Amino acid sequence: MATESADIDLITIITSSAFVAALVNVAWNALSKWLDRQREAKKEELKVAHVYHAVILHLETYAYKANGQLYDISVAMDRYRGLRDDKAFDRVRTERFKFEPDPDWTVLPISFVDRMKTFVIQSDQCDGWIRAQFDLWAGIDEAFELEEQRIAWYALRACTLASELRLQIEVDCASMEDIIKHFQFIIDRCWDHYKANNGTTNLVPELRAHFASTSALRG
Repeated sequence: MATESADIDLITIITSSAFVAALVNVAWNALSKWLDRQREAKKEELKVAHVYHAVILHLETYAYKANGQLYDISVAMDRYRGLRDDKAFDRVRTERFKFEPDPDWTVLPISFVDRMKTFVIQSDQCDGWIRAQFDLWAGIDEAFELEEQRIAWYALRACTLASELRLQIEVDCASMEDIIKHFQFIIDRCWDHYKANNGTTNLVPELRAHFASTSALRG
């Protein structure tokens, strides 16, 4: 009887040890897979953050260039109207916004990609609209006034988008306060002209819609 009992205890110990070992093995495998998934998720998160950062730099670079372009237009406008320099605007170069090189859009949410590409399309459409006005009725100085509005409007939007993205990926915001004030100054000046002339001021469609909406809200 003692021998039989000892055999049973030994079997129980062996089977219990095997069971525990199997559980440990299963648990370790599960933990290893979870850790692997966590590492992959962090790598993907870092990759996405880098793409967002590339988008931010595109937007901010555009804003800085836009600020310089606005000063160039202002100087040319003074020369054209004050000194009657017919070639004043020959030295002005304005750039259309574009992502170059293109970020890896495939890793970003489709809603965000749509927002960015719509931003580019709208800016291009406004540029095309201004060129059409120049062909139809606008003098070169009037066309550049419209261009000044377009640049200020879209550059201000670019700054806003860049700031939102910096907060999203937790990267310190760049110091863009001065150029934001410059863009806002131009838009505010247009708003003053809009009010003083009962809405008959020449404006790009974006500003006209914005001012009409603002007027409606203010009653």
